Amino acid sequence: MPHSPLSFLPLKASYNIGACIPLQVDVQPSPNKGSITTVRYYDGSSLIASTRAPYHFAWTTARRGRHTIRAVAVDEHGSETSVETQVLINDPTSPIDLANEVDRYNFTFDTLGVNARDSMPLGNGDLSLNVWTYPNGDVGLLIGKLDAFAQTGDGEGPNSCFSLRKIGQVRISLEPSIFKQAAGAGTYKQTLVLSEAAIYIGDGENQVKVWVDKNRAVIHTELFATREVVMTVKNDSWRTHEVKGEHHADIVLPDHPNQLIWCYHDPRTTTSYRGESEGDLIQQNLPGAESIPRYTTVTFGALVEGDGLTSVDATTLRSQPVTRSRADINVLRYSQEKKATPDKWLPLIQAQAETNKALEIETAWKAHLDWWHGYWDRSQLLITEGEEAWRITSFYLHQRFLYACQTGTLEETWRIPFNGGIFNVDFQDVELPEAYHPVGVGVYPKDPSLRMTADFRYWGASDRSQNTRHTYNPMLLTGDYDQARAWYQWPAITSQAWKQTTKKYTSLENCFTIAGIASWEATRKEHFIQRGEEWRTRIVPEAVGLERGAAYRYTTDVADEYLPYMIDYYELTKDEFFLANSLVPYAEGLFRFFEQFYPRDDHGKIVLWPCLQSEVYVRFYDDGYVPINPIAGVALMHTQLPRLIALSGLPGVKEEAVELWKRVLNDAPSMPTGVRRNNEQGLLPYADPYDNESTKTQGADRATLYAIWPYRAYMFREAGTSEQDYQLALNTLHLDDNGSEGWHYADYCAAILGLAERAKQGVLSRVNEGRNGQTKVYFRFPPFQYSAEPDYVPNMESGGIVESTLQYMLWNWKGNSIYLCPAWPKDWNCKFKFQAPGNTVVQGHITNGEVILEHVVPESRRRDIVICELQ
Repeated sequence: MPHSPLSFLPLKASYNIGACIPLQVDVQPSPNKGSITTVRYYDGSSLIASTRAPYHFAWTTARRGRHTIRAVAVDEHGSETSVETQVLINDPTSPIDLANEVDRYNFTFDTLGVNARDSMPLGNGDLSLNVWTYPNGDVGLLIGKLDAFAQTGDGEGPNSCFSLRKIGQVRISLEPSIFKQAAGAGTYKQTLVLSEAAIYIGDGENQVKVWVDKNRAVIHTELFATREVVMTVKNDSWRTHEVKGEHHADIVLPDHPNQLIWCYHDPRTTTSYRGESEGDLIQQNLPGAESIPRYTTVTFGALVEGDGLTSVDATTLRSQPVTRSRADINVLRYSQEKKATPDKWLPLIQAQAETNKALEIETAWKAHLDWWHGYWDRSQLLITEGEEAWRITSFYLHQRFLYACQTGTLEETWRIPFNGGIFNVDFQDVELPEAYHPVGVGVYPKDPSLRMTADFRYWGASDRSQNTRHTYNPMLLTGDYDQARAWYQWPAITSQAWKQTTKKYTSLENCFTIAGIASWEATRKEHFIQRGEEWRTRIVPEAVGLERGAAYRYTTDVADEYLPYMIDYYELTKDEFFLANSLVPYAEGLFRFFEQFYPRDDHGKIVLWPCLQSEVYVRFYDDGYVPINPIAGVALMHTQLPRLIALSGLPGVKEEAVELWKRVLNDAPSMPTGVRRNNEQGLLPYADPYDNESTKTQGADRATLYAIWPYRAYMFREAGTSEQDYQLALNTLHLDDNGSEGWHYADYCAAILGLAERAKQGVLSRVNEGRNGQTKVYFRFPPFQYSAEPDYVPNMESGGIVESTLQYMLWNWKGNSIYLCPAWPKDWNCKFKFQAPGNTVVQGHITNGEVILEHVVPESRRRDIVICELQ
């Protein structure tokens, strides 16, 4: 029997729930095959991950029972080779009651809608779908895709502005209009069923079911009726002609009987995207470059076909009078420099459609349900009694659903763009504030009298860490590590380019600094100006200049958003591959820069200067004075270095890295503290007393709060925080609380400090946003919140802060200890299940102020759980 060119690296026969299962295959070269480009892992027929060399994936979300794991290797010619293995997952926890603990919070509309702002969301982590009805009973479908980027104008080159486009829009009509009739009779309902990730529209007897296949790039719309109707499916695109500087026209491909096919083509050929960093990775083929998204020549679009649907014209399909019908919308993005033309795209999407059509719809539906049922069984936070209990739980579940719809295990590190997610819609009938007509950002109407199409994004392709952190942080706390993968993988990959830039402009090697708050901001020569003795006077050289924005060009950013997140991920999952190949190299390169680049004071302590921290204190003062030792950088050293040093002795943790971390910690400056404006001690944004109370320079993103979140230098008392430090942090939050709207994160800080009432009020404020009349509400689906800030809507950040705040209120950790209820109100009864550090799963409930632990897996971890007093 010939030897297989593909084999699994050894796995254990069984694992406990919450385990980190290292999936990896050994690929043997074959003279008859091309080189392997991709390995996909399947759990039965459900896709776990799609990977590139070295084809490793940490499977952290396996559900109870026996699993047949299949690895499928795809070579450069498209040929496939597969191999299987089996594992058993032991899970003594109680399954989540989907009917009563998830679907009780399904959302229902009982009247018809008007436009896409009356939509409900669906998605599979790659495709998104807004689903609504029109006043005449037609169904609207607005299709998005996480990677469907194209430029805004006609030019090429790295300075071209581009943004996330929609794939298109489809309109489904039924004749007679049974939905309008049902609305007139008072029997109409449109329901989002969370456990199924499906939307049902109709009166129960006559309905359309819409779902986005979790495992394939296809949208299914299924008609079930008790009387015959004619179903019409139409390509309802707004891009019917080119609008110069905004978009090209969709290319409609005629002469394909019984199919609707259209695409959008962007001929741009540049491979760079977010400035120089990702471009450098690609052009120099640095480690991890194959995982960086390509924003080059692209064609994306859809192919629609279905049972009994025949062509009316190139944009319309129609059925005969039927009681059953189905329309399948296949979606494909194809990007390859200078080659991704519509004629090359067409056979690819036709092949994809044939593959999807060959799979029985019942089989696809079962695999889809299996994934979603496992997702909801993974974690739980269900408030069953207390102030606004139903509303908070409903909001929490809907927000978690939204994240699952738009994040997933794509090969490349595509991430949710900025804070608007991928469910943005058109505003063509709304007069919006002038702030929504910026110059030079995103897809926007050049003429303010025009309205926004669904392609509009205020921030274009941006995914700034300052904002996207609030989208991805909750996924760690809910155990959705597969959804969060792009955010903790990206910095380790991109830092390879940062190292090259540092080497180019300094004498330093194998170290880096991040450039600023945006992941696409590049490090340049100006960031490495010679540091002499200027730090003693805090006056920057005259050559720097004092004009607005100079801080971005001549200072390094020490507010590293990624490192604490990466350490959190490792502590939660014990992913040893990630530890050795991502976390250690990143933390080593970052702190080597701290040690070698910055000046020293007379006591040998590191002096962080001139530095900024996120958007805080980013302007130079009029006299050129820039304070030293911003708190974000100092707190980073004081909190994250001990966590790294604690990893000593683990596989992949080099001794020289540990020694480096120890040296930097020993040489770290003291935390900046001093007397604040209320004449009490508090944390300061910088070590100097210079202008520490200035709201003009500190901005809404209070620098002092970084020490509490994301660094957790100060926590609730039970976590070992001294009374002196606790009062210091308490006073700081009292003075610098930046509220409960948008991306402001004082709610996190309150929960981390154990302030149940402040955290609770923050959650209630966000959940009820728009109900108090203070905020304009444009959406019918509550989590599609409109923020007063012009970051575009729907806002994904605010909902993410609700999720994380609730989790921090319920549990937190430090070292090996797990703390339950550090900021939990007495009047909130709750059922909970979460994945704690060290592959630990905790399940229980809170009833009338009593905390009951039902299951702890492994049981040995029960002794590490500390139950705090409810407030």
